[in-house]
Amino acid sequence: MTDSYACTAEYYQLMSEPYWDVLRPVLAGALAEVDPATGPVVDVGAGTGLSTLVAAHSLPQARIVAVEPSPSMRTVLVTRVAADPDLRRRVSVLPLPLSEAVLPERLCAVLAIGVLHHFDAAGRREFMKVLADRLAPRALAVVEVQDPPEVCTVPSQRYHVTTVGDVTYEGWMSAQPKDQTAMEWTMTYRAVRDGQTLDDRSVRFTMFPVSPATVVSEATAAGLAARELGHGLVELRQPDAAAG
Repeated sequence: MTDSYACTAEYYQLMSEPYWDVLRPVLAGALAEVDPATGPVVDVGAGTGLSTLVAAHSLPQARIVAVEPSPSMRTVLVTRVAADPDLRRRVSVLPLPLSEAVLPERLCAVLAIGVLHHFDAAGRREFMKVLADRLAPRALAVVEVQDPPEVCTVPSQRYHVTTVGDVTYEGWMSAQPKDQTAMEWTMTYRAVRDGQTLDDRSVRFTMFPVSPATVVSEATAAGLAARELGHGLVELRQPDAAAG
């Protein structure tokens, strides 16, 4: 299979540090009220396992199903899980896209961080149906809605730089409209030592921008209650749980 994240996986931990410094406490706070007795947590597009770690630390009794189709990202995820006896006991890694994964009938929580923009409108409707069908009565889902909220041009910009040892790592991004609903993003990763470029690679992704308001509307149409948590995170619940 073609792994679109083969280039990204090596750099993901380094490039996502500021992003996760913001998301981690918000996500942990949302999970604090979840009852793991109602079912496992499903981490959709678990990537290298950063969201999986938040779920595991926030819910030390929960079992977790981490769904990750990218072999490169999954290599890091499985290594994290295998190296920790507690995670090894509680986390099941499924090497599949969500559409092919067999999920438990009832879930206490679903995470979808950095995932929603991979789905077009039809894909988001199907995802909302999965949530409506499988979230336990007092369970929740937390989905991330990333900028920009609509199709536009994003000029090339360096979004992060960090150093490990004497190697400096840079992440660059830009985007162009592909059609009325999609954008083509170009992500470039560089490693530089003493002024010499050791690595310079780019990868392109097709993404489907969506606004938080649209996500709330689509969730409501699927029979879910939704509210924005801030920092691009939206919480989805069964209506009776939201009312309670």
